[in-house]
Amino acid sequence: MDNLELCQLHSSAEGNSPYLAELVKRGALTNQELEDISSETIRTGMKTYVAVCSWGPYESINSSGGIYGDTEQIVISLSQYIYTENGRVTQWQQ
Repeated sequence: MDNLELCQLHSSAEGNSPYLAELVKRGALTNQELEDISSETIRTGMKTYVAVCSWGPYESINSSGGIYGDTEQIVISLSQYIYTENGRVTQWQQ
């Protein structure tokens, strides 16, 4: 399972998430990222999967690619969106 899938499962889990523990075991999260997830914070430059751990679970991901890289719109709900370029958050709407 990749980090994005683990974050999607973490966001859907109740209570103490084994999925977050697995991400920590992998060394996939910094202390700052763990704090952001705990406080449900989104930051510009944040890795896509960390944003999903923080705000998820997502309903869908709309992807497109171009000469400058890959962009995604992650739909959390009808009023929450996360926008990424090349795996990093560029903006969000709440």
